[in-house]
Amino acid sequence: MTTAGPKPLVAAQAAKRKLAEAFRGESWFRGVGLAPANRRDLFTLRLTVDPSAHDEPSLPTECEGIPVEVVFLAAYRPRAGGSGNS
Repeated sequence: MTTAGPKPLVAAQAAKRKLAEAFRGESWFRGVGLAPANRRDLFTLRLTVDPSAHDEPSLPTECEGIPVEVVFLAAYRPRAGGSGNS
């Protein structure tokens, strides 16, 4: 039996990788993660930004059709390699 369940997760994971790659190395970028949206089967991306290093770059409101929520959090530091959250 085929279900549509995994497809939103696969799309959200691909969008997460795309954002992580796009912003890797930016001084304000702290990471990107997945969070459940209003419905169980949908996701949103959380882009974590350091407000002290943020120089107002144009931040996306969506990536690959997945909504992006910007979170300003100065205390978090990127993981080794700068790949963002896993």
